Amino acid sequence: DLGLERLAERAHMAPRTLSRLFSREVGMGPGRYVEQVRLETARVLLQDGQASIATVSRLCGFGHPENLRRTFHKHLAVSPQDYAARFGA
Repeated sequence: DLGLERLAERAHMAPRTLSRLFSREVGMGPGRYVEQVRLETARVLLQDGQASIATVSRLCGFGHPENLRRTFHKHLAVSPQDYAARFGA
């Protein structure tokens, strides 16, 4: 669980304080940062070609493949399947 509430709890801060400090230091909110890290990890796994879309989705924290597909379309304007076909090993 990398939600704001859980991250704030682990950092011993209020969620609002964590969000404000995180944004100041990193330049984006914690949620957006987590999404970008998950997306980058999914890209690497798809390029490697060793895991299915469902497995990549689960390993990267997207849960369902549909969530992975939405994130790929939002940031890369391509589906995970098309990305794997273009850039996979």
